[in-house]
Amino acid sequence: MSPARAVLAPATLAASRLSSRRPSARPAGGAASTSARPRSRPVDDALRCRASSATGPATEREVFQDAEDRVIRLATTLNAYEHVAFTSRATNMGTYVYEQLALVPERYRHLLIDELTDRGLTNCWFVAGLLYKIKLAEREATGPMDISNDLEAYQERLEMLRERGERGDGKKTEDEAAYEPGVDDDDAYQHLRDAETATTDVAKSRAQKKLERRRVAAAAARAGVQVFEGRAANVPGGPFVNRFQKVLYPSPTDDTGGAWHGRVVLKKPRFVETFLPLYFRSNDTLERFLTVPATGEACDLSLDYQNPPYLESDMPPDMSYPSRRTDGVADAPAYGVGDGDDDDDRVDTRVWWPIPKLPPPPFDTLVDYLRPLGPGVYAGKGWRGGGRGDEFLTFLLVRRVDVAEEDLEGDDA
Repeated sequence: MSPARAVLAPATLAASRLSSRRPSARPAGGAASTSARPRSRPVDDALRCRASSATGPATEREVFQDAEDRVIRLATTLNAYEHVAFTSRATNMGTYVYEQLALVPERYRHLLIDELTDRGLTNCWFVAGLLYKIKLAEREATGPMDISNDLEAYQERLEMLRERGERGDGKKTEDEAAYEPGVDDDDAYQHLRDAETATTDVAKSRAQKKLERRRVAAAAARAGVQVFEGRAANVPGGPFVNRFQKVLYPSPTDDTGGAWHGRVVLKKPRFVETFLPLYFRSNDTLERFLTVPATGEACDLSLDYQNPPYLESDMPPDMSYPSRRTDGVADAPAYGVGDGDDDDDRVDTRVWWPIPKLPPPPFDTLVDYLRPLGPGVYAGKGWRGGGRGDEFLTFLLVRRVDVAEEDLEGDDA
């Protein structure tokens, strides 16, 4: 395949592809939900933060502490759900957990992964299944509570930022140019000037972090892929074995716009992923709800490893050659700007796409099924035998937020 596929698609084509996907997220068996879930904005975070005082809006530290407290209380409930269930019959716990996670700023929802026990991770699958026990109109009275809409909303965010950043001449945006030395554009250096002229070290650090954040967001928008951090339950070996990522992107060859492709990123040496790339494709999300063949349980999305995307035309449209990577930042702040953590954790946001291969056992007949636990948070369980065989792994996925709502608002300013 020609490297020309690595060239960015025109914004009009991206918008067309996105609009063709949007109808797939509508309910098939009831009234369509047209209301979108409210966006998480910094001002909303401050208003929701119980730590805010009458003297002024909550600081980022207070927002973080409030989010952490809410997540810990939710994790405690999920970890001990067998006991809580007897006292919560008047409340649908699936709806309650979803709404509580929606109140947590999206940049802090990743905290849930570390607070859950293996039992809590297993309970997440059951609790998410309670959403299917209530009528669709009641379930979505305040907005969609499904994976399809959630994936589409974040993908639209990526597309919007990408369209705003493109100039049509292949040049970098001003924010990216400002980050790199050797650029003579005075406007491009404005962010660096802000950092240099800041009156305190804290202000300088904040301005520099904001610049780094913009760079991460611009690269993520160009890549056009969604990265989810995952943790599996009851896997011996701890975080060295049970942590992984699932990366999804819209199928480039799907005319209806309802299918997604992706792969599992194992946090192992590169030669392991060369032999075990673990690609998957989803069902068409025009099917609003699915049923697990082995158990009859309801779910939203399936990830099938039996017939993975195999052709180069199935790969992410913006994958570069010969590196086979989508764009990203090699040394990005782990959780964005101002997460309330004093650690300077770093992460590589680039994604490598090794040459696809048919998966070996036990992944050769594996199908994962996903349920929504909260916005950007999915409970999953796998079955072998094409979904008709033995149960495999239970896991939780939480979206890594590379493009936040404030990144879009900053472009409008």
